[in-house]
Amino acid sequence: MSSWTQLSSSVANQVYYVPLAITQNNNNHFFAPSVKSHEFDEQFPFVAFLQDRSRLDVLIFSICTVNETLEGFEGFNPLHTKLGGYLNLDEQQAFDLAELLINESNHLYLTDSSSKSFEKLDMSIARRLNLYTERSKQAIDLYYQKDKTWLSNEESLYTLILFSKSSYTKFRLQIMQFPLSALNNPRFTPYNQSEARITLDKSGVLELANLIKSNLSI
Repeated sequence: MSSWTQLSSSVANQVYYVPLAITQNNNNHFFAPSVKSHEFDEQFPFVAFLQDRSRLDVLIFSICTVNETLEGFEGFNPLHTKLGGYLNLDEQQAFDLAELLINESNHLYLTDSSSKSFEKLDMSIARRLNLYTERSKQAIDLYYQKDKTWLSNEESLYTLILFSKSSYTKFRLQIMQFPLSALNNPRFTPYNQSEARITLDKSGVLELANLIKSNLSI
C-alpha cells in the first residue's frame, strides 16, 4: 500500500486550490502524503505531475504547499508560489515517491536524449548561488543541477534538487527553480525564494527516481 494518496480533481481544486482547468486535465495527477505529519500542522504539502497536451514527452514535477490561512484567498495558485517547496519524508514515503515518478514516466513518450539530467553540484558553485549557509552546514546536503545552460545564458532558469538529512529532519527533498538574474540581489536565497518545479523528459524522471532511492542512505 502506497504512503501517498491520489487526489481527485474535486479535492485538488477545492481543498488544495489547484485551478479547475488544470485538475480536469486527465494528464495531470496530484498526490498527498497518506498520513499527515505533525511537522505540517498548518501546512498541507502535495506533489503535482503535469503534462502539457502539446508536449507528451516531458513532465513537470512540482512540490506544492497550501496553508490553512489561505482559505478564501482569491487567486492563489499553489503551482506558482514560493510557499513551502520542500518535503520532509520518512524513508517509506520517499521510496514511494520515487515509485510514483517511475509510474509517471510510463505516460511519457521516449525521446532521443541520452545525456544525464543531473550532476552533483560543487560547493564552490553552491557558495556562488548563496546556498552555503548554516542550513547546509548542519545537514548532509547534495545538490544536483539540471543542466549547464545557465553558464552561457544569464537569463535562463536554473533548477536545483536538494537532498538532506539531519538529526532533526527525516529525508528532505527540495526543488529550487529561479532565474540566475535573481542572484544580482545580494539578499536573494534560493532556499525560500524559488519555485519548486522541474521539467524532465522520460530519462530525467527515471534518473530523479533513482537519485531519491540512492540518497535514502545519506
